[in-house]
Amino acid sequence: MPTVPLRRSFRRLSFAPLLGFMMTFPLGLQAQGTGCLPSPPEAFTTHAHARIAAKRGLDRPATFSLAADLPPVGDQGHTGSCVGWSTAYYCYSTSVARQRKLTPEQRTDPRFLFSPSFIWHPFNKGDKEQGMHIYEAFDVLAKQGCGTLAEMPWDETEILSQPKEAVKIHALRYKSRQTMSLFKGKMNGEAGDPEKLKNWLWETKQPFVVAIPVYEDFSDLSHSPDFVYSPTEKKGQLRGYHAVCIVGYDSNKHAFQMVNSWGNKWANKGLLWLDEAFLADTAFEGWGQRPGGPIVRSKKPVQIRPSIILEPATAPSTN
Repeated sequence: MPTVPLRRSFRRLSFAPLLGFMMTFPLGLQAQGTGCLPSPPEAFTTHAHARIAAKRGLDRPATFSLAADLPPVGDQGHTGSCVGWSTAYYCYSTSVARQRKLTPEQRTDPRFLFSPSFIWHPFNKGDKEQGMHIYEAFDVLAKQGCGTLAEMPWDETEILSQPKEAVKIHALRYKSRQTMSLFKGKMNGEAGDPEKLKNWLWETKQPFVVAIPVYEDFSDLSHSPDFVYSPTEKKGQLRGYHAVCIVGYDSNKHAFQMVNSWGNKWANKGLLWLDEAFLADTAFEGWGQRPGGPIVRSKKPVQIRPSIILEPATAPSTN
């Protein structure tokens, strides 16, 4: 896959991990940005939740991937924009490409790809290192839609521009469906169960976004298409928290397929297999969008797929 071009700058990047202390990591050629902020507890009560059965359906295959529908691998550079890339650019662009049956040529055309800048710029406060919450990005997609990469191109060195009025109006045509949490993380009593997440991918045919910790070893990984990543004792220091888009699974590998926003020279042309135990143990939240089909307005749980029940929010939204 070609990489979305950008210009790079070199500086130190600070991260505020979940434990509340600050650490810095000197950026070099292989040290890219992260930028995922852990969602507050109330985010999980003010949004719908996907209750997914763990039992494997009879027709669920051992392997499944949406990678063929992905846009070109992008590069966030040394910014905190991973949430914009994983949600709008990867997750939503892929979902729309499948829904509208876009051709391979259209899936690489900026006019058909959603801009990470449209999502991240209004939240970055003029700070290249500023991150955001995953649910905030999905809420923008649901309430405001999203401008395209042609309308709002990515440029790492230009982070202050805001969507023009014409772009905002055009974006309303591309509103996504309802934001849904998939899990809250092991530390909050709801780990990302691999079997449940495989059911989500297979039954919705849509990607989802997870937040994971990344360590120093995450910058320089094997380029083998069969390599499965799981941190070892030599993983190095925690670099920060990162939002990535999950696009497939392989039960034989016991792994999920992710796409990163660190360019196509990272791992296997920007893609990587994540060990499913690593995801279950360390991913601290997962989010997706309500799949296609009729929307039933109900204050009660609604079954939207054979293994998936939509549970409505239990508290009113604050925005």
